[in-house]
Amino acid sequence: MLRSRRNQKSETRNQNVELETKEGDGSSQKAKAKSQKPKVAERLDYVQVGGMFERFGDCLPDVKAAVDFAESRGCRKVFLQGHSLGAMKVVHYLARTRDPRVAGLILLSPADTQGWIHEKLGATFPKALAYAKRLVRQGRETELMPPRFYEGPVSARTFVEAYGPKSLTGIFNISRTDQEEFPELAAVEVPVFLAVGTVEEYFVGPAQGFVEGIAECLDNCLSFSGVVIEGAPHNYLEHEQALAAELGDWLRQRMAER
Repeated sequence: MLRSRRNQKSETRNQNVELETKEGDGSSQKAKAKSQKPKVAERLDYVQVGGMFERFGDCLPDVKAAVDFAESRGCRKVFLQGHSLGAMKVVHYLARTRDPRVAGLILLSPADTQGWIHEKLGATFPKALAYAKRLVRQGRETELMPPRFYEGPVSARTFVEAYGPKSLTGIFNISRTDQEEFPELAAVEVPVFLAVGTVEEYFVGPAQGFVEGIAECLDNCLSFSGVVIEGAPHNYLEHEQALAAELGDWLRQRMAER
């Protein structure tokens, strides 16, 4: 993916120097070059994205672009919906930006990634994290973790950023594997709808306990609605209608409050 890196001052200066050289060294030529106001070339960086290589902090401009687009289409208030890792991203975005255009959050199957990886790997987790850190130190950060440490394709850098200490992805670490305080959840002041299933979800312990734990941390949100959809897997396959009904009711209530 290409992302803009706006270094306009240096670009403008370079453009002016180039024009002055073409026109000569006289003051009139310099004035002429400046008056032409050359178009600033936008500097672009390649950014590697996708679940294997992404850096969580890169989500901020992506979410902002979505809100900007909605606003450009006439939306005055936006409800941000995120599923799984996306639920972390919309909370992170709102906590960091306090974007006044965001009227509510819809969190579908948020994950306690820290608790989940500790439970899954057990005593092997420290070895996996040390292995990933070693690859990063050696400049091999884009190498994928071996299957014995992670069942899906993920780079060493992404593994460290996702599961290392003080990770940004600890937003829903309700099992308190790595943290005790949840400032990003406490920063949410808009209404929140949250849904989880009970099959193959990415958190530790019973679903209802996970929902209640999140509700306790969202102590400043305007209102909270938490739903457990019995039998639903992480992707809500064959339980879409149940989720749609719950979410539809919540949205109608929010619209009636406007």
